[in-house]
Amino acid sequence: MADQNLLCLSTYQDEYLDAWSTVYIEAGIQLTLGISLSLFLSAPGRYLFFAWLLSPSNSAPHDWLSPPGPMDKKHLH
Repeated sequence: MADQNLLCLSTYQDEYLDAWSTVYIEAGIQLTLGISLSLFLSAPGRYLFFAWLLSPSNSAPHDWLSPPGPMDKKHLH
């Protein structure tokens, strides 16, 4: 363990990660979308929206129900 690099987070960053990790677990994002926590944390609002679209209680148009895959670098420009 002494050889591992430690990531020091500010209080804000720690609370941010804790809050979104809780949302990821309680909303069942992994089961609904099949994505990792690290991918979810890259755009939590986006993936939470897609999980909502796929929820059984959602009445959104059915053509919205295919969430796009993870963004690659060419979409960042």
